[in-house]
Amino acid sequence: SAVGGVVEELSLRCRRVAALCGELAELGRRHFVREGGGAEPQVEVVAHNPAKAYKVALTFQLAWHYPAGRLPCSAAVVFGEVEENLVADAALRHCSGPRRISNIVSDVCSA
Repeated sequence: SAVGGVVEELSLRCRRVAALCGELAELGRRHFVREGGGAEPQVEVVAHNPAKAYKVALTFQLAWHYPAGRLPCSAAVVFGEVEENLVADAALRHCSGPRRISNIVSDVCSA
């Protein structure tokens, strides 16, 4: 029935939101994380690599279908020098699957 389809879709979206909340809470224990709302929700995570002495602010544009689909990501160097394609390469490596934000941040921190 149509109601069953709606309930299933709502359930799926609720599970995605719960997974994202858990992922952001875990990231927040290791990094600076700022969430922004509005028409296009976004998350900013500051990734720090002490071995190479750089810090990068990564901004992810979130959609309701996260972790599936596109995950636009931009980067701004806070300090230090970062390889030009570091963030883009990490985003390409993690173009699907769960915990994409965490995996991209992990790659940037350990590059």
